[in-house]
Amino acid sequence: MYFSAEAVEEIAKGLIPVYHPELATARIRYVFRETAAKSGGRVQFGSAAKVTGRNEFLIGADFVIELAQDVWNEASGEARTAMVDHLLERCWGE
Repeated sequence: MYFSAEAVEEIAKGLIPVYHPELATARIRYVFRETAAKSGGRVQFGSAAKVTGRNEFLIGADFVIELAQDVWNEASGEARTAMVDHLLERCWGE
């Protein structure tokens, strides 16, 4: 299940102008997934994906940043900022 992630968006709004100015005009959607995914036995706190084609048209976004709500809820403010910054770094492309 997915939920809007306004708290993530608020952190990103503070980071983008200072550390990621190339994303100033990017349309980014921020979502929580209920629980973290695992890859190779390791917890994946989130992901960033470029949206193209039909999906770009349907959701009106260039990127989707997805974070695991269970991991987010356990993280400190500093860790949350670091997670968002890390995922913003992964947003690139034309």
